[in-house]
Amino acid sequence: MQNIKRIILMMAALYTLSGCRKYLEIDQPKDQITSEAVFDNATNTLAAVNGLYTYALKPANFLTYQGDFLMGINADEFTYGLDNYDGFMNNSIPAANNDLENIWTIFYQVIYQANGIIEKVPGSPVSDSLKAIYISEAKIFRAFCHLYLTSYFGDVPLIKTTDVTVTARMARTPKATVLEAIATDLREAEAVLPVGSVRNGRFNKWMATALLARVYLYQQQWANAEAKASVLINSSDFTLEPDLNKVFLRGSKEAIWQINTAGGAYDNYTIFAGINVPTANSSLLTMSQMRPELYNAFETGDARLTTWVGTATLSGTTFNYDYKYKATSTPTSSAAIEDYMLLRLAEQYLIRAEARAQQENLQGAVDDINAIRARAGLTGIGVTTKNDVLLAIEQERRVELFGEGYGHRWIDLVRTGRVNAVMTAEKPDTWKSTSELLPIPATELANNPALTPNPSNY
Repeated sequence: MQNIKRIILMMAALYTLSGCRKYLEIDQPKDQITSEAVFDNATNTLAAVNGLYTYALKPANFLTYQGDFLMGINADEFTYGLDNYDGFMNNSIPAANNDLENIWTIFYQVIYQANGIIEKVPGSPVSDSLKAIYISEAKIFRAFCHLYLTSYFGDVPLIKTTDVTVTARMARTPKATVLEAIATDLREAEAVLPVGSVRNGRFNKWMATALLARVYLYQQQWANAEAKASVLINSSDFTLEPDLNKVFLRGSKEAIWQINTAGGAYDNYTIFAGINVPTANSSLLTMSQMRPELYNAFETGDARLTTWVGTATLSGTTFNYDYKYKATSTPTSSAAIEDYMLLRLAEQYLIRAEARAQQENLQGAVDDINAIRARAGLTGIGVTTKNDVLLAIEQERRVELFGEGYGHRWIDLVRTGRVNAVMTAEKPDTWKSTSELLPIPATELANNPALTPNPSNY
């Protein structure tokens, strides 16, 4: 995918966007194909789909590194030396914050382009089977972006059209409705896409299945979440990597979806390592540092602490940092190439554990917890009460998935109703209960009178 020439943000060409700025408006690039040519042959149709991948997964944006950093400091995982991100770190994000605006904009831009493919591919001169695949890929992107929007902001506009006369004045949709629309998109994509073993290319069935397991968990559809996670856990295509050093490498058997880092300014290594891993030229002020609360959450003997957490001293200050991604330049050996991880098997074990616990299958839940603990070199836990098992799952998600998933920790605390208790204890000087949802960006409120603010806007 990354070897394909960067082509287009083609969907904006389908409609003329004029007048005042719409909240889903997309800037048109200089290399954009005209609307008449976008879907008139098989080559251009494929280029349009590839353009969606290229835009959404370009190296330096929220979808490839900023999300984990911003939502990690918004939660209780990381801090940052300079004051650039104090709004996130102190849970007092101004509604006019540029990073907040970018979170909203990037997801809706990708949704807009995905909708254009869903609308226009049926009229293109390609086979019906290819049409179904292209549309399914676009539906995964649409579902993926809506999922994070509703996780961060709560009720958000559910956008399923490219008609800006509709989208520019769209009110917020109830979160439950958004989640059901997401599940529908993923079910339809899962039914069409082929099984695939390539983890950093185009979408395949397994990526839809993994996201669907997560969505069912968020919907509290426990049996469905367990069933989808079990499909992946029982598949011969995936296994927990026994060596923690290999989990984030290209070709990891644990990976369900990775973003290929080949090509460009950051060739075969992640930008994320650049803000975490100190080099000879690093300054303490520009490093992401692990909060003591997260560091102290690891048990003695946990191999994740020694493998995925680094320690350094800069300007006389010793600190810990996220060391899951280790390379800060192109590796000399192809065996050391890291690709950015978006979905992996360990999450599926923890999804299934939580779903089982909620269905009173405590032994099954503990078995899944212990599979993760065993890989980390820890002894297993025993079956206790349901509440204790759920807290054990929260703990394992914290130390297994830190710095991943555009804020797994933050989303987990919010969806389980634990955010106020945890954040009050860990950020007593800055936390406010109204910060549970991110503020709606000020620009969006100004441009769309149908939008209403969140409590954190005030």
